[in-house]
Amino acid sequence: MVLIKSCRQPIAATFTLSLLFLLMAFARPALAQSAEHAKVKAPKLSFSPGKLNFGDENVDVTSASKTVTVTNHSTTTAVSIASIVVSSPFIAVGGTCGSSIAAADSCTVEVAFKPTATGKVKKKKGLTFADSAQKSPQHVVQLLGQGVPGATPTPTATATRTATPTATPTATATVTTTPKVTPTPTLTATATSTGSTVPTPTATATATGSPEPTPTATATATRTATATATGSGSATPTPTPGPQAGDVLIAGGDTGALLDGIIEFSSGTVSTNAAEVYEAASNTFAAVGNLHTAREGSTAVVLPNKETLIVGGEHCFSTTIGPGGACGASSFPGFECDALDTAELYTETGAGTGSFTLAGSGSSFAMTSARSGATATLLADGVSVLITGGQSGSTFLGSGSTTPPAGCAPSGQVSQTTAEIYDLATDTFTATASIPGCPAGTIPPTQCTNNMGDALPAVCGSGTSQCGLVDSAATLLTTGLAPGAVLVTGGDYVELFGESSTQSFVYVPYYDSLGPTPPAGTPYWAPANPMNTARELPGIATLPSGDVLVAGGLTATSEACTATPSTPVEFSTSKSAEIFDPATFTWTAVTAQMSVPRIASVELFTSGPDAGDAILAGGLDDQAGPGSCVGITSITQQSESKTDLFTENVATPAASTFTSTGALNIDRGLYGVAILNSGPDSGDLAVFGGQCSEGTVASSPIGTSAAQSQCRNASYKTDYYELFNPSSGTWTVGTAAAPATPSVGPASALLP
Repeated sequence: MVLIKSCRQPIAATFTLSLLFLLMAFARPALAQSAEHAKVKAPKLSFSPGKLNFGDENVDVTSASKTVTVTNHSTTTAVSIASIVVSSPFIAVGGTCGSSIAAADSCTVEVAFKPTATGKVKKKKGLTFADSAQKSPQHVVQLLGQGVPGATPTPTATATRTATPTATPTATATVTTTPKVTPTPTLTATATSTGSTVPTPTATATATGSPEPTPTATATATRTATATATGSGSATPTPTPGPQAGDVLIAGGDTGALLDGIIEFSSGTVSTNAAEVYEAASNTFAAVGNLHTAREGSTAVVLPNKETLIVGGEHCFSTTIGPGGACGASSFPGFECDALDTAELYTETGAGTGSFTLAGSGSSFAMTSARSGATATLLADGVSVLITGGQSGSTFLGSGSTTPPAGCAPSGQVSQTTAEIYDLATDTFTATASIPGCPAGTIPPTQCTNNMGDALPAVCGSGTSQCGLVDSAATLLTTGLAPGAVLVTGGDYVELFGESSTQSFVYVPYYDSLGPTPPAGTPYWAPANPMNTARELPGIATLPSGDVLVAGGLTATSEACTATPSTPVEFSTSKSAEIFDPATFTWTAVTAQMSVPRIASVELFTSGPDAGDAILAGGLDDQAGPGSCVGITSITQQSESKTDLFTENVATPAASTFTSTGALNIDRGLYGVAILNSGPDSGDLAVFGGQCSEGTVASSPIGTSAAQSQCRNASYKTDYYELFNPSSGTWTVGTAAAPATPSVGPASALLP
């Protein structure tokens, strides 16, 4: 839970000042663990050399690498490394620095220069370390070089997409659809984000061989939207499994930290760049290459070329702002989180080994916008990933007893309505159509629309402008009016815990856009009918019927509390669910409810005794109010252990059911997750790490001593992961030792 990371000043001004008193009142068992830490002086690092000059280098050519040596001068204390960031167009190409530097030891970072344009490049803060040493983050090495013209590169074969829409519409008219058919499902690699702290990959069923309902008007519009990939470029999918096929990638997340040296908090504090793979065949963990940037709140998407894309997120680190400027003579310790405009590609290099590279070599290794809490969905063309919304900007979580004055700390993150496409054939990020918007960070007016004049259902009473889109849910539609389109629903207009949205939109890709408005081949957003309940951080899955399940999530109405700064929050977690019908673009509330309110992912079983059912395990229950604006001291957070199975009633969706099954051995939320498809536990649902919270805002990463102390049970240190067996309906604690860096809210994916 990123409770303190509000960017709206009426809310944020109260948070920092009240935080220490809140945590001391609710989390006293954690006080004892901080006593000895307060007396330990942080180690000191040195970096040599302080400047690297690469001279002239041809544009788009990588130079020979140069070495920076990092030395830990403490003879007693190791230094943990949260992230190593190299400013583009300089890149990290190797080295020995990992997640820590032992006492009296050193490590190296190999840096190269790859200019993207001609001219001189000078980065005063070219190499940045975020770590547990003094003066972190340290902008330690100046990087210089000059790009010069080079030979024209020989083009390589890349995948080309051929869209063949054929249409003969003569009028915009009413829609008549044929009855919804049940598709034959095949598994496609699609990931959605359940929020800025819980990106969870989800397998969705893709229809093959079942016709979509044919829209008819005065004249018949017949749509054939077949996007094909040809050529021998990197985008060409292959059925050959990778060396880690069936294993689970777990990357990044938050390692937790002590606020004011007293209370453990595990969101928005210290991000990690550590990554590991759970090897399903041997039931062990293997550390793989680190992320280039420590990040949390990112989203993972498995690509057809066997790489895994880790999208955006935020980089959080311990820092002190001031003195100087708006801070005056004072300084303020705390934690800063910067939304990231980068993405990374994980490549399997062998059994138990892999590496990360920055994505976007064709777009200066940057997305079009920084995005934390965005969605990312692989489109039906197999080479494009739709990335939507998220928050941009920076936040500051104060750890002291006083609040920084206005202008001293970062102003906060604000949700966005923009979207972009990652093209894996060209390794580029390109802006695509934005959701019809109003100014970012505001709330849309209520209005009625005929859906931009297209042939999809009219939407009235809920508005068609989206002012922000963070912590929403997305999935690929497989049937109905727009198979191959992407449903994006819910989220928050303003920021996490601000004002939750009921709104839903469908992204119609270039290959499904028939015209005349917008012109054929132009991607656009079509508003759908709103959900029955406003939700951010909900779980989502496309069911075998083609319908979409959305469950749980959080409903926030804190925007109404801005006029009462002493009672600035109101939100509650939902135990309800609803189903989206892609044939009518409408939602049906499910009468049955889950056993507990939860913020958690929805995972779909595609084989075994629970095939076709969805499972929701554990999760977080956050409450403030609800029903009225309350003060910070009224906030509660509880991790859950109960587990529910969802079975759809296709004929009568409202009569679908939730059935309680075996509970987790320990309560947990914000975990990594995957349904295994190989090894002795194939078919089991596996959950990794996460956080425990016992009714206060304090939280700790499962698998650490802090979790054992915070949640008052040794199992929170030893029970790092659990496996759910559908045949027995029970959970079993994994026997392998926890990885070196357990985290909260990692990006996770089942490797192909």
